[in-house]
Amino acid sequence: MKDKMTSHKVYAVWEYEREIADLNKFSIEGWQLEKGGCFHSTFVRNEDVRYVYQLDYAPKLEDKEMYLSFFEEQGWEYMNSTFNGWHYFRKKYSDGMTKEEMEIYSDKESLEEMQKRYERIMWLCAIVLTLNVILQGSHVVSGRVGLAQSMLLMIYSLGAAVFWFMLWSQKRKQSGKESTFIIRYDIVLVVWLILFMLTLLILFI
Repeated sequence: MKDKMTSHKVYAVWEYEREIADLNKFSIEGWQLEKGGCFHSTFVRNEDVRYVYQLDYAPKLEDKEMYLSFFEEQGWEYMNSTFNGWHYFRKKYSDGMTKEEMEIYSDKESLEEMQKRYERIMWLCAIVLTLNVILQGSHVVSGRVGLAQSMLLMIYSLGAAVFWFMLWSQKRKQSGKESTFIIRYDIVLVVWLILFMLTLLILFI
């Protein structure tokens, strides 16, 4: 049996809870995280231990040593960080652990503060994509562009819709309301790639 595994699952910034759930599931199955990443994560086989994992988003750290010490005092072992500001932590699982013990932020205010940090990126992406929709849409309406440009409009529109929806969904969640619809980023990414490849084919064939 192999003792190493690589996962190429891709998660959107707002899907960090799904990534945490996957990491915890892998740990139960005997695969322990070795290094987390944006586009791939590596795992080692170890069925003798089980961990609970957490992610924190902090792209700008004035004092990383103090930052890590804060979580270590709460029993969290630092794993690694990604280039875009996500930090991986883990803690050995034990029977009888409370929900609060398995979460890196035990109070609502700290959790929302972390979420606000990545929401800034979501706002920026939503605004930029919307501006592109307006610009590209005006060209399409005027009839000055072809099929490829029309498909670009579809790509921008899909992106803008996803980001605005997730911002709305995030606000609902923070107010204690569950979202009535869940967007899977990996499915959206596949659709984006298909549209992008079709656009390239139209442009160069």
